[in-house]
Amino acid sequence: MQFHYKIFQEIYQARYGLVGSTVVFVFAQLVITYLIHKSTHLLENSFVPQGPPDSWLGWKSVAERTTKEELFTVFQPHVLLDFFERVGENGRFWRFCTTVWDIFPYMFIYTVWIGTFMVRGLTNIGLETGTLPNVLTFIPLMTVCFDGVENLVSLYQGYSYPSEIKPSLIHLGGNMGKIKFLSLFTSLFIIGLCEVLFVLGIRGKTKSRKD
Repeated sequence: MQFHYKIFQEIYQARYGLVGSTVVFVFAQLVITYLIHKSTHLLENSFVPQGPPDSWLGWKSVAERTTKEELFTVFQPHVLLDFFERVGENGRFWRFCTTVWDIFPYMFIYTVWIGTFMVRGLTNIGLETGTLPNVLTFIPLMTVCFDGVENLVSLYQGYSYPSEIKPSLIHLGGNMGKIKFLSLFTSLFIIGLCEVLFVLGIRGKTKSRKD
């Protein structure tokens, strides 16, 4: 059994593990929602996204800014430096607070929360042992790594303002954000699938042998 799976399993099996991890996650989510609001509420309506860079599907440098921003779609990368310019000095301060909270403890809190519920789902369908649960519960750890790189690049751009960091770093952070969402949604899909299989009464081989 891998170390990460054992941690998630210990929390799941604890008396108030699921409830406790959920309460902590909700608190952390409320804090980061407040910080995001503080760092973005002054943004004016425009063709660039109103949310923080974390929610964008890709970033680009100032040199790549096009004259066709009116063709904005949610899948279009956006200029990272523009965000820090548009939020102003106060917004940049709150953006710094948001990123620091995101890096620690928020990323680790949501990783533990997702991992714990994934263990719950896998256990319910009899897949609590073997290679598969170790592999599947490693996905949340991958998510936190991708999220960490994205946040560090964003933090560096905020620190470097008004100068722009290297385009290669901007693309790195933006691409890590895309992969972060992909791995996050994969984890949530696995949890949802486990719940559906449990409701339908479908069990894995491990559970069947025990029964």
